[in-house]
Amino acid sequence: MHKKGNPKSLKISIRDTLDGDDLTSVTLDGSMVGTNKEWVEFDFPDVTITPHQTYYIIWTPTGCNSNNVFYWGFGDHNPYEKGCAWKCRNGVWQEITSIDNHPYPDFCFRTYGK
Repeated sequence: MHKKGNPKSLKISIRDTLDGDDLTSVTLDGSMVGTNKEWVEFDFPDVTITPHQTYYIIWTPTGCNSNNVFYWGFGDHNPYEKGCAWKCRNGVWQEITSIDNHPYPDFCFRTYGK
């Protein structure tokens, strides 16, 4: 991930439905994210998950506009067959089928567990 400008903060949540309650979340101060593309590590409070169940990673930025924004890296051509990308506009979730001529994107992340 990386940023442009000086966005304030980014709340990252894990949910089992797009519109559901957060199962866990963490908030990053904008100063923790650099302007160069790199992996950013953060530690969620522990939560129990069920293998093979669908979960959603939700970004909720604050202090963002066209000059101050966070970016999340992605792969195209559906790199993870069980994943897909979504966006929320005016409270309505829509699947993303293309980003800047990259078809079927899926956002990148790594997980670590005990």
